[in-house]
Amino acid sequence: MEILNYNIIGYLVYLPVTFYITINVGKVCYQHGEIFLLQLIEQEQTAKAVNKLLLIGYYLLNLGFATLILSYWSIIKHWSNLIEVLSTKLGLIILLLGIMHFINMFVIQFFAKKQFNKSIH
Repeated sequence: MEILNYNIIGYLVYLPVTFYITINVGKVCYQHGEIFLLQLIEQEQTAKAVNKLLLIGYYLLNLGFATLILSYWSIIKHWSNLIEVLSTKLGLIILLLGIMHFINMFVIQFFAKKQFNKSIH
């Protein structure tokens, strides 16, 4: 009798869920972030190009990290262990997406203040 490979099941659940979350968060940030970039960058074409480049960088970084982390999974031997590993790995990805979002918002806020101070003088 063949032993069930829980790691393969974990990968088959983890990758699509991670990619789905990452892509949807990226789309939302791309759509709503353009407004902030248009305030910072006065040229509309440049702001849109920067927004697209930020989206591409976001996808590359997050999807690359999500895929790379597969190599660090330990052997999963039971269903309960599979659920623990999946919740830990998916939680880590979601947490990192949130942290990256707040870092990006901080950077945008920093440049917005700098731009505002420059326009006053």
